[in-house]
Amino acid sequence: MPTPQTTYRSLISPLWAGFLAFIILFSLTGTVTYKMFQRYNATKKRELENAAALAKERIISVLEQNESAAKTLTLLIQKYGNADSFNLVAREIYNANEYVDIIEIVRESKITHVYPLAGNENIIGRKVLTDSIRYKALFEALRNGETYFTGPFELIQGGKAIIGRVPIYINHKYWGIAASITCLSTLVKAAKLENDNNYQFQLSKHDIVSNKLLFYLPNFKNFNLKNAISLSIATGGWKIYAAPKRAGTIETPFPFAILSFLFSLIAAVFVWSLSRKQYQLTNLVHLRTRELSESEMRHRKSLERIDDAFMAFDKEWNYTFMNKRAAADLGGEPNDFIGKNILESFKNIANEPFYELMQEGMRTNRPQTKELYFADRNKWFENTLYPSAEGYTIYYRDVTETKQMREAIAQERFLLDSIVKNMPGIFFILSREGKFIRWNKNAEIISGYENIDEMNPLDFFADADKPAVAKALVDIFKLGRSSEEVQLLTKDGTKIPYYFIGFTLKLNQEELIIGLGLDISSRIAAEQKANEFNERFELVTQATNDIIYDWKIDKEVIWWNQNFYNQLEIGSTAEWLNISTWIDNISEKDKERTLSSLQKAIKQKETYWAEEYRMTATSGKEIFVLDRGFLQYNSNEEAIRMIGAILDISEVKKAEEELINSQESLRKLAEHLQSVREDERAEVAREIHDELGQQLAALKMDVHWLEKKITNQDENTKNHIQEILSNIDDTVKIVRKIASSLRPGILDDLGLVAALEWLTIDFQKRTGITSVFTCNIETAKVAHNISIVLFRVFQESLTNIIRHANATFVKAELTIEPTQITLTISDNGKGFNTAKVNQKNTLGILGMKERVLALNGIFLIESNINAGTTISVKIIL
Repeated sequence: MPTPQTTYRSLISPLWAGFLAFIILFSLTGTVTYKMFQRYNATKKRELENAAALAKERIISVLEQNESAAKTLTLLIQKYGNADSFNLVAREIYNANEYVDIIEIVRESKITHVYPLAGNENIIGRKVLTDSIRYKALFEALRNGETYFTGPFELIQGGKAIIGRVPIYINHKYWGIAASITCLSTLVKAAKLENDNNYQFQLSKHDIVSNKLLFYLPNFKNFNLKNAISLSIATGGWKIYAAPKRAGTIETPFPFAILSFLFSLIAAVFVWSLSRKQYQLTNLVHLRTRELSESEMRHRKSLERIDDAFMAFDKEWNYTFMNKRAAADLGGEPNDFIGKNILESFKNIANEPFYELMQEGMRTNRPQTKELYFADRNKWFENTLYPSAEGYTIYYRDVTETKQMREAIAQERFLLDSIVKNMPGIFFILSREGKFIRWNKNAEIISGYENIDEMNPLDFFADADKPAVAKALVDIFKLGRSSEEVQLLTKDGTKIPYYFIGFTLKLNQEELIIGLGLDISSRIAAEQKANEFNERFELVTQATNDIIYDWKIDKEVIWWNQNFYNQLEIGSTAEWLNISTWIDNISEKDKERTLSSLQKAIKQKETYWAEEYRMTATSGKEIFVLDRGFLQYNSNEEAIRMIGAILDISEVKKAEEELINSQESLRKLAEHLQSVREDERAEVAREIHDELGQQLAALKMDVHWLEKKITNQDENTKNHIQEILSNIDDTVKIVRKIASSLRPGILDDLGLVAALEWLTIDFQKRTGITSVFTCNIETAKVAHNISIVLFRVFQESLTNIIRHANATFVKAELTIEPTQITLTISDNGKGFNTAKVNQKNTLGILGMKERVLALNGIFLIESNINAGTTISVKIIL
């Protein structure tokens, strides 16, 4: 019969078996359902993070476009040194950046330029930076030299906006601020922060004055901040929050736990009913084993959860424990090192940075902590060694960033002190009582005072400016900031124009004034010079009769002076017109040639371009112009600008045309006179040859007849008759020579080739100069007028060689082709300067040239001192 104790044990063992079954099943089902619960929520969270990240990227894109607009305006102002073209530049930037609503220039804390002007007229001249938020934006922009974003905050003209500011420096001097404004509504629309079916968004930022977290989107009251996630936006210091519109996550796994509990309970009852006997001892053993295992596991997990490296050693420095972080640093898993000695991991342990720490720990048997630098990893680690009776425990963590941060803070502090000391202009810090607490060296150098801490701020200003300075000091404490342009009075009485700006700062519960003064003498002088230059340019454009233009090639717009509108009868007087206003007024006869010429000059990177063409006025009248332009290129060698002048040369062209017509008439007259002259020469040559030749022949016959009739001739008579006959023969030769000179019969009888060859041979006989004549064909039929011209050119060239060349060799070459005839005469004489000869207009050369031009031929003469002369004639058949 079982005892009560046995019965109790027989009852309690199945209960433990049932309970264990319940625990196992409940753990399994609970784990599965919990994992499903976690996975579901993780998926929803990941989707929410993606939505937030996408919204963040859109916001960053808007801010980058805002920054790009401000920097583009800054670069253009730095390039040209002024904001004269602000409207044109701002319009191009505004049109190119859809997320930019307003573009401004701030100078001397005032808004001087704004685009678009419509709707924003009331902010021109308004002072900005009137509170600590705006001033900090200026200070950050000036300090970093980069874009600094502020907002969203209320605009003067209404609405909220984000403003990106970029400081403008010209020649390393502060000039002003380029500001690009994006309305909050534009940002919301661009980033798609509203009207999302699945998510709601909120934008927040810490107020730098109240240090409170402010939310800017209107749906904050209904915003589910509890289930929201946030992402920081580095640019501007904002945070973007995203939350599901509907409950997308299951906040508690309680329903799943109930189902798991019921299922496990039913299974436990079933196990209890099957296992009522003999389980107590077995269950107790399993229970204790499980508890020990779970305890060890919890201990290991606790050590593994430590992010930093942790390892333990026995007294012989053998590894007894190591977490995964430490094992990863040594390049393995923890089990790879357990039981091994530290010398196996570090062969040259004496050279390791931590060796000294180990030695000190073993010697003192006290905890040791030291920051060590590991060169192979380029990192700093904080190492802590804990000695104990069982061995040693080492804990180390990466402190590289912390150390770098400490060094950075020290460097920034040193840099800040250096900036204060070397700051341009005058820098100072004032107490509320008006006592100077700190100032830079420039304050002493410029003012001439050394004991500045003993002086009153008003002592540095003339009597006329003291009321304004005193009011500004009051306004700083009242409004947070103030600025003023006044005359700084130095110790020696010199007055220097200065721009002072000051704002309040709380330091150790004390309210102070931080002030900066900048010398604006150069700015004032530059403004006067710029005004004088603009006035001079305006007078020049009005005084000249030329059309003056300024073409922005990259913008395809052009500016004209009034002469353009007057001469081309155009009614528009807009400041900038499209380049088509020039192209459309070029005559169709010259348009293609003119534009091709300009494109060629740009392609070849030429800096000067000139072209003559015709322009058509509104009335249809054509005027001839001479266009001269100077091209400018950017760093990428792209043409960006051309400035030039257009001169009306219609009268010059008309005179040229009349001159050409006159020259043509004279050439035709000369051609006619040459023809008449040649005809007269031929006639005279025939008359001399036929009449005078016959008379001389008859005279010679008569003298022979007389010689025969006189029978009693003395010696003197015979000699005299022979002299007469000899004179008659010489006269016949002279007559023939004159006739040949006037018109060689060989030219008419045998043609051009034979005539030139005869002339060459005759020239060599008469002068003794070696002469060579060649022709590519033996005989050729050449037109009579061409033959005469080539013969006369050859004849005149040989005459010039005799008179001037001092040559020893002459070569003539005649080339007859189906389409042209070419005659070349060259010598090895002393040569001459062709430019001087052309200036003298020598009749011989001029006559040859005119003969050739009369036949529409080409006459060329080439010569150099001591290098001979070559004459070339080319006549097209």
